[in-house]
Formats: sequence, structure tokens, C-alpha cells
Amino acid sequence: MKKFLVSTLVLIVSMAFGNVYADCSFGSYNASSGRNLVSFGVTDGTTSQVVSVNQTTSGSIYYDRKSTIFETNPGEEITFSDLTWNGAWMHGYLYIDYNQDGEFNQTVNANGTTGGEIVSYSYYSSTGASNAPNSAGTYVSNGAGLPNASAMPAFTIPSNLAGGTYTARFKVDWNSLDPCGNSTPGNYITSNGGCVVDFTIKINEPKDMELASISVDKRSGEVNCGEKKIILASVNVKTDGGLNPFNVTGFSVKFTGTESTDISNLRWIYSTSGNVTTEVIAEKESFARNIASFTANKTLAHGNNYFILIADVATTATIGNSIKVNINNITVNGTKESLTNSEDGEYIVSNVVDYTKRQCYLV
Repeated sequence: MKKFLVSTLVLIVSMAFGNVYADCSFGSYNASSGRNLVSFGVTDGTTSQVVSVNQTTSGSIYYDRKSTIFETNPGEEITFSDLTWNGAWMHGYLYIDYNQDGEFNQTVNANGTTGGEIVSYSYYSSTGASNAPNSAGTYVSNGAGLPNASAMPAFTIPSNLAGGTYTARFKVDWNSLDPCGNSTPGNYITSNGGCVVDFTIKINEPKDMELASISVDKRSGEVNCGEKKIILASVNVKTDGGLNPFNVTGFSVKFTGTESTDISNLRWIYSTSGNVTTEVIAEKESFARNIASFTANKTLAHGNNYFILIADVATTATIGNSIKVNINNITVNGTKESLTNSEDGEYIVSNVVDYTKRQCYLV
């Protein structure tokens, strides 16, 4: 008789809450919270999908929106394009069931960055600190969360992820990595005004890498003698597909300014965002007869691959001299790709006085 009652109770619970992913059970929450999720959107820059939730302030915690499908490709960078949330002082968490086992793991590195199926979150602290990392490893305030879509850091779909459909979960909660919601006494998701939404991500079949475009962006302005890390130019190699990735193995740069000795310590920096990083992939102390050839070995990612050329201005540079370069070619997968350079993009050595440095040579 007891076994029959237990089985009946399980059946009733299943009927009440439906087929909830990741073996979670949710009820209603306190209507006095005044918090509710209306919708959110994700994009890869080409394809976007808005997930409508329309949670009411006295409604359910869990919403099954798996019929809403966001289609994208392996290797794409995903960002939140929309987030309509009523209320404040809450955090966002996004999971993808990459191994399709019906669960979401919560692997987070020591610096806050993710390494598993929780792919983006706006804030988490195991101690409840007022400042803690988000999934990008950036320290943020515990109040710097929703309703701003920008509070959710971008993440990248693995380039080798098999094509197919994957369940994703977006959770609004307070300081909890648990995909089923905060279970801390006094701060349950069922009473803090949270929301859990499952939707579907469709990953297209991976394909071999192709070269989409290569563009050059040259910089201009005034520089001082002894100035460090000026950006001379950047090359964006944009690719499509992530299988059998290409390698960049070399660059050829020509100095077209006044005196090539005005700059030194040239190095190429790699970045997928366009921002200067610390990843130096090639370097050369100076030009030889106004030409600098660089050898590199960098595997390209799907999408944008920025190669940024930086240099230091000599303390003996002459005021009024021009610092200007042309990127002649870049070697991609064994082929030298000739590049088109615009005529602009020129630095002028200025005579702005900086008493903390040695000054320029006057002519």
C-alpha cells in the first residue's frame, strides 16, 4: 500500500510540474516580489532569436520554451541582444547541455571564467561578496546585473561541437550557479522572484574553414618621442567554419614614413575582439631597408581574427617626421595574400613637451 501511494504521489508531481529538464521541480513564487521576466534575446551577429516568456508576478518559476529555436554555427560568439526584466538586484545565468545528458554542470574556474555548461553569468560569489567575477573573469558589483543585457558576457560555441539540437537554460536568480535555482534558506528562488526558461539551440553541422575576407585598418594621429605601444595597423582575417583550421605563418610590412629608425620593437598581437591583448605572435626589433618580415604560427578561430601591429617610438625621433607603414601581405595556410592599404593612416612625431621623458630631436 505504501509503494502504491509513493508511486501515485510521483505521478501527481510529474503532472503538476511537467517534464522539467535537469530534474528540477518548481512552484510559484511570492507575488510581492514585483519581479518578472518578459523576454530575452540571443544573437551571433547574423542570426538573432527572442525568447518570449511573459512571466507574471504571481506565475510560475519555470517556463518551457524549447519550441523556440536559436540556430547558429560552431565557433560563433554569442551575445545577449535583448533582456526585458521588471525589477532589479538579480543576476542572470545561461547554460547549454553540451553533452545532451539532461543535466547542466556548473564548472567554473578559479578566476570566474567558465569551462563547462554554464556558459555565461553576470555575477557569482561563493561568499556573497559585494564584488565578484562574472563569467568573463571581470569583477562586478552584486548590483550590476539585470535588466541590462550587457551584464551577460559573450561566450563562444565550441568550434568542434557536433551539429544537432541542444537544450539551453536561462535563469534569473540571486547569486547561485545551481541550474535548479537558489536553495539557500531565506533566499530560495521560489521566493526571490526568479525565473527559469528552457529553450533550444540548433547547431549547424561543422564545416571546413574558409577564408571570408581580409581587411587592413591603419591608425593616425600624433605621437611623442619615447611613446610605447602605439598601434600602427591591424589586419582582420575573417573566416567561416571551424574544421581543419587555417594558420597564419607570416607578415610583410613596409615602412613608408620619413625614417624607419623612428620606431622599434615591432610586434604583432593576436585578438578575437580587436582589443590589444598580451598574446604576442611575432616580433622584430627594427626594419631592414624599410622592410620587416615576420614569421608566426597562429591557428585561426572561426569568425574574426585580429592581428594588431604595435611599436615603440624612439626617444631620438625627429619632430615633424612621419611614421607610416603598409602591410604588404599576410601568409594564410601557405598562401601569401596581398593586402590593399588605404593612403591614410599616418602618425606625426609631435613637439608636445613631456618632462618625464627624453625629448624629441628638433630639426
